Amino acid sequence: MADYLFINQYASTPVEGFGGRYYYFSKVLQEHGEKVLLVTSSNHHLLRQKPVFNGLWHFSNYDGLDVLWLKTLPYTRANSPIRVINWFLFALYMPFLRLLKARPKQIHFSSPSPIPFLGVCLLSKLFKSKTVFDVRDVWPETLIEIGGISRRNLFVRFLGWVESFSYRNADVVTSNLANLEVRFNELGLNVDNFLWISNGVDIKGVEFSLTNSNIKLPIQCNNKKVIGYTGTLGEANSIITLLQVARLFIDKPEYVFLIVGSGKEQSSLISYCEDNNITNVIFMDAVTKADVYKVQSMMDVLCVGAKPSPLYRYGVSPNKLYEYIYSGVPVLYYIDTVGYHPVRDAGCGEQVTSSDLQEFYRAIIKLTSLSTEEYSLMKKNAQKYIIENHLYDNLALKLVDKVDKYVKSV
Repeated sequence: MADYLFINQYASTPVEGFGGRYYYFSKVLQEHGEKVLLVTSSNHHLLRQKPVFNGLWHFSNYDGLDVLWLKTLPYTRANSPIRVINWFLFALYMPFLRLLKARPKQIHFSSPSPIPFLGVCLLSKLFKSKTVFDVRDVWPETLIEIGGISRRNLFVRFLGWVESFSYRNADVVTSNLANLEVRFNELGLNVDNFLWISNGVDIKGVEFSLTNSNIKLPIQCNNKKVIGYTGTLGEANSIITLLQVARLFIDKPEYVFLIVGSGKEQSSLISYCEDNNITNVIFMDAVTKADVYKVQSMMDVLCVGAKPSPLYRYGVSPNKLYEYIYSGVPVLYYIDTVGYHPVRDAGCGEQVTSSDLQEFYRAIIKLTSLSTEEYSLMKKNAQKYIIENHLYDNLALKLVDKVDKYVKSV
């Protein structure tokens, strides 16, 4: 039995999906000799390849890391009602993990949906283990602000109760959102057990991709300045802004915009380009984790953004952001975040207002006009920033050490 349980309904390994925060935390601890078990769901919309097995659960081992897959109901759309049913189903599984032998020192659970934490809380009492509630999205606020669901909706109100319950009953609250204390204040909670643990970069994965991937950019990118995006094509990522900026470059044939990824907005984004005669945008299907870093390294500017939202008062931490920075490619950051300016801090690009297309346009011109010396310095600054602050190798050890020290101090 593991000393550390990492439970995330949407986790995966690089084979089934794209790894992610809890996968890398688990992998690092396992490589440092700790006994770790990653617990996840066999059916969710972020999996590229779903595990196939009989029964309700299945153990697998990926490169030394033990993974427990729990059978949930299949669905295809992120907004499917079956996804909601799976939140409750996953929660029901949690107490039965008591059947695993021995007792973990720490049980880490990651949102977005807080509902399974109800089962995790019961499991922790059965194991007499310490619990960590890791907040990746602030629910139900995300459903209200992004999904447009009424705050008076009964299910939203239930989620609000679960959120408060989770904050109050976790031994430690962690998050990749640096300003989560704002949420505690809004709820009138005195949460003094909060730790900010950012997302990070798996350098070994990056170097493997750069060395071994044979992927090529589309032929339309040859001899062009490539302005790129890699990741989910969802409304929250504000890809439409990137397309609107691309329209401003129609009279500059030396520029091309490359959108790499998939998602529910893909067809509407393609239609937008067709309807507005935006001919300098290329769409490329999502690539594997083993290829994505190589793709990023071949671009001239990497863009990461989001449409304006009150949600960002809590902070923001796109998974791809730190990978972008480490790539050494200039980064254009168009997210309106207060008190959080990672691209400026890293000295690796430009931050612009998400709604100012002309500012966006000028930033691209500036970043693609850098001298060799300026580009080299930017890459050096970027990688130094990541090595000092955002390596998964360091973050995982920092996480369990800080949790252990906090628990012993109270």
